[in-house]
Amino acid sequence: MFTLNQQISIFRNDLNNLKINSGDLSGCIIEYTIDTILSLDEKVDSLNIDFISLSGSVDTITTNATSLSGSVDTITTNATSLSGSVDTIISNVTSLSGSVDTIISNVNSLSGSVDTIISNVTSLSGSVDSKQPTIADADLTIAKTSGLQTALDSKQPTITDASLTIERTIGLQTALDSKQATITDGSLTIARTSGLQTALDGKQATIADGDLTIAKTSGLQPALDSKQDTITSSTAISCASVNTTGDITIGGYINNKNRVVRYYRNGNDTFGNITSYQVIMSAVGMANSAIITTNGTNTWTIEKTGRYRIFSRVVVDNGTYADRINWRLRLFVNGSNTDEMGQSFAYTRHSDFVDYGALSHQTILDLTANNTFYYLVDINRGSDNGFSSYMSGSRILQTTCLEVEFLGS
Repeated sequence: MFTLNQQISIFRNDLNNLKINSGDLSGCIIEYTIDTILSLDEKVDSLNIDFISLSGSVDTITTNATSLSGSVDTITTNATSLSGSVDTIISNVTSLSGSVDTIISNVNSLSGSVDTIISNVTSLSGSVDSKQPTIADADLTIAKTSGLQTALDSKQPTITDASLTIERTIGLQTALDSKQATITDGSLTIARTSGLQTALDGKQATIADGDLTIAKTSGLQPALDSKQDTITSSTAISCASVNTTGDITIGGYINNKNRVVRYYRNGNDTFGNITSYQVIMSAVGMANSAIITTNGTNTWTIEKTGRYRIFSRVVVDNGTYADRINWRLRLFVNGSNTDEMGQSFAYTRHSDFVDYGALSHQTILDLTANNTFYYLVDINRGSDNGFSSYMSGSRILQTTCLEVEFLGS
């Protein structure tokens, strides 16, 4: 049979073992039960303290009774007075005894619940020990997370080019707005281009004569391979143009037949009642449309700017008038005749049997592309003043011709 203090001590030890084995049981029924037990433990401590205090009071009363032995009356009076106090003490002790018995009964009934709790905690500890301590990266599949597969299925599988607008990327519009719209010439310094200064520092400052091999110039070797090794006296050279600042010595002939064009008449033409005649060349002897073109009758157009030699021979016949006829041939460029262009004259007189005459004209002019030119014939007959006589009955013969030579740009 254990005393009250011994039973309380045993209960405290069991309670401490329960807390140590249970670990952190915050919020569960075990925590609530332990709190209840601790509250009862505190009450038992309080009763024990009261009992010890009461015992001290009894000892004090006994001492006082002894010290009162000198006066019987006083002792009797005090004893009578003490009797009431002792009765009260005995009553309190009796009452305390009932409370202690109740506490012990409650503790005994709690013992079964504590054993059940300890059993459940032990079982829970085993379940926890069987679990994985830490969930690391890739330890779980998508199926292990509730709702994850459904959420993924609602998303776009792949973000492709142009799938997103600028607004979909946070901060992108603001970042773009802070940038320069266009990088123009001179907008950047060398320092703004990563690695450029280092690359430049690694280059040769100036490429001097002989610094490069043929291989360093892309395409140079194939271009050289396609050329003739040596130009000899028998080498034929073809090029678009040759420019020189000095003289050219030619040991043979300059073969450039395409620089000369020639037109002529292939029949006679009798004049009507006119005072001037624009010479018509009805046939082409040599043509080169890169130099000169014609409207098909009596006007020519310069196609290539340069220096030209222009020559014309006009053969005339006067078989009608007995008097003399003075013939004149003039060149017109862009509708005008100047002293620089010159004039040509001839004379015929039917009564002296001088019916035929030839007008020859030649000049060298610098002409520009799209300039036009033509030849004009008029006469002065008998006593007429000036070259404004009527030309009726006279003729231009088929031996008339025009030659134009391109001398160069």
